[in-house]
Amino acid sequence: STLQAALIVLRSGGRMVFSVPHPGTDTPLRQWELDESGKKISLKIDRYFESGSTICQWNMNRLKYHWQTPYWRYTLSQWSKLIAKAGFTIRGLHEPRPTLEQVQKNPDLEDCYRLPYFLIFDLVKLT
Repeated sequence: STLQAALIVLRSGGRMVFSVPHPGTDTPLRQWELDESGKKISLKIDRYFESGSTICQWNMNRLKYHWQTPYWRYTLSQWSKLIAKAGFTIRGLHEPRPTLEQVQKNPDLEDCYRLPYFLIFDLVKLT
């Protein structure tokens, strides 16, 4: 796996950092509920425990070019097991969030202020 290959090239104490779509909000069923004016009220999610291959669509209005990234969807428990099996320890988990100032400058980021879209893993090789 990619994790095991990274472990081989890292020295003891070496770090690996990567991000994935957030397993808690990037579920197979994901739909915004809108009010009468089209404003996002809440996110409806379901089927969290379904893992498998999927495609991340990078088609936000703010992007000059749109593209797709294939990836394998895992639950948090599955990520934890994969990381431990590869020989890493989780040093930290981070959920990026724009500031209110960033949201005011770019209202398209408003939903990213309310919910985590990505999860960043900070891993360390202990031995």
